[in-house]
Amino acid sequence: MDFISQEIEKSMTLIFSENDKKIKNGIKNLTNLSKKSMTMQDKINLSNGKGIGYYFLEDKRSRKYLQIAKRKDPENKDSLHYLGHVEFNEQNYLKAKEHFQNYLKKNPNDAHILTELGVTHYHLENLIESQKKLEKALEINKDEIEAHHYLAHIFEQKENDSKVIEHYDKILDLDKGNINILMHKAWHHYNTQQVDDASKIIEQLEKKLTKMDYAIHSQIYEMRGNMLFDKHEIKKSRENYDQAIIKDHNNYDAKEALAHLEWNWGDGKKALKLFRELKSQEHIEDSTYNEIQQTNHIPRTEEDILKEINRDKIRESQNFELKTTMYCPVRKKESGKYNEKELKAFAEKETIPEVFKTIIAFLNTDGGDLIIGIQELPFKKIYGVEFDFKLIGGNDWDKWNRKTSEMITTQIGYDARKLIDIRPIDYPNEEGNIVTLAWIKVPDGKNSIGYTFDKDGRAFERIGAATFEMTAEKIHNIMMNRNNQNDRNTIYKK
Repeated sequence: MDFISQEIEKSMTLIFSENDKKIKNGIKNLTNLSKKSMTMQDKINLSNGKGIGYYFLEDKRSRKYLQIAKRKDPENKDSLHYLGHVEFNEQNYLKAKEHFQNYLKKNPNDAHILTELGVTHYHLENLIESQKKLEKALEINKDEIEAHHYLAHIFEQKENDSKVIEHYDKILDLDKGNINILMHKAWHHYNTQQVDDASKIIEQLEKKLTKMDYAIHSQIYEMRGNMLFDKHEIKKSRENYDQAIIKDHNNYDAKEALAHLEWNWGDGKKALKLFRELKSQEHIEDSTYNEIQQTNHIPRTEEDILKEINRDKIRESQNFELKTTMYCPVRKKESGKYNEKELKAFAEKETIPEVFKTIIAFLNTDGGDLIIGIQELPFKKIYGVEFDFKLIGGNDWDKWNRKTSEMITTQIGYDARKLIDIRPIDYPNEEGNIVTLAWIKVPDGKNSIGYTFDKDGRAFERIGAATFEMTAEKIHNIMMNRNNQNDRNTIYKK
């Protein structure tokens, strides 16, 4: 072995030392060696060495040097091995799969890489192929802990409880002190309603934990919070969820559970804060958050509204509606160019009640948000309420707000108007000019003022993304139920 090869080997010893300082020295030595003349194989080994060193240091330069080595030797096992890990860690699972598969063409019995390929398939949601690769890895080496772990997850999804426990127990035979697997086993028992078994495990687990095992302590508190909640012991459940979050501020499952608890049995403001934190941290998807908002009647923030209207295709829903204008059906013109005569002619038609139908429907259903100044069909266009300003004279939000408030009062009554909040939102149109959108926030009014009717005695409700007039039969039933409730209240007072 020549001098260069010997120095590369010494540097690789430093890189595999599991000591960051030594790894950095190993990379430094390889960098110095790269200035010297060497064989192609030494160049490949040097590039791989730097790539592996940077990988251990979690430095993004790892990919660069591993790719240099791979270009020089497309079948180099070290390049393929660690490039697979690099892409996997970046959640580029298709690229990771390609590297692992190419590696296994030359090294088909490498249990570790078979396991990594199985885990990659798992994340690609190809459970059949994942199971094949993981089981093959265990045929070669029955001690591959990660293979047992992911097979347990696969069998959880298949609801094969005995296999789940079998794989967790095999891990615990290999690593008796594995507190993470004990916690996984406890969760499996809890999720399959074997609560007594789950309780026994977390009691045993607590005895093994140090004060520094914050994440596991947090999960134990979370599970106890769930168990107490199932027994309707709300106060104790809340205390355990609070402790779970104190132990691990990143325990988002505990935060979500506490948010639901507080919304239904406690502090609504605390619940809102938790829900919004979950959304901002992307722990819950927009669609899930929107469902939570609708189910729990959580009002949207301005940030929520802006996110909705920033979409290329805005989605109206049971509690979200857009209107081009209060006083003029702008969408009838594609170009958006109107003269004063046209605007006034449009305004004379019966367009105003359309807005109030939506407001009444929101009041009679679950509440909602109405945005004035945006056309969503046949294409999205931002107008603002500036068209309305022309009709009522001037360019004045306050005047528009007063007129609109008066008309809401006239159309649906003072009690309903008191519940409604109208506020402006400044927003850029397609030309980059700032226009004013009107945000009309409408709560569920049934509990506070009962069902709402317009001045002509009509009632509306929201079904999906559409507004429908209630039938005479439904209104009759509502009135009968209201009268019966009043009769019961009168008897009770006597």
